[in-house]
Amino acid sequence: LELMPQEVRGEALRAAVLEGAEVIRAQAEANARAIQRTGTLAGDIHAEINERRTTNTRAEVLIGPGKKGWYGRLVEFGHDIVRGTRKATRRVVGHAPPKPWLRPAGDAKRAEAEQVTIDELRRRLEKVWRK
Repeated sequence: LELMPQEVRGEALRAAVLEGAEVIRAQAEANARAIQRTGTLAGDIHAEINERRTTNTRAEVLIGPGKKGWYGRLVEFGHDIVRGTRKATRRVVGHAPPKPWLRPAGDAKRAEAEQVTIDELRRRLEKVWRK
């Protein structure tokens, strides 16, 4: 990518990667809807550029729940059900089993997301070459 024109680096790369991430985000939303109780988690799944790890030649996208769906990690990995608020009275009364929704989306749609990203970059590159 360093040898490519600016039109396919930087913002263009970010846009292409976000388009590919949208494929996985949509599948994660569908998976969350399948196990929903209220629909809050499914309605709060986002895909955004990870600014700390993104440069002109590398882009990383974070896909996951926002503030309203904060409990998505608990659903994904399962958790203990705890009663009591103080350390001395706190006790485990059960376990909620894991119901994966994000990882299966990434596994199922990874190849499609890569292809969407490649197609978008190719489209932008062809546009530059035609000039």
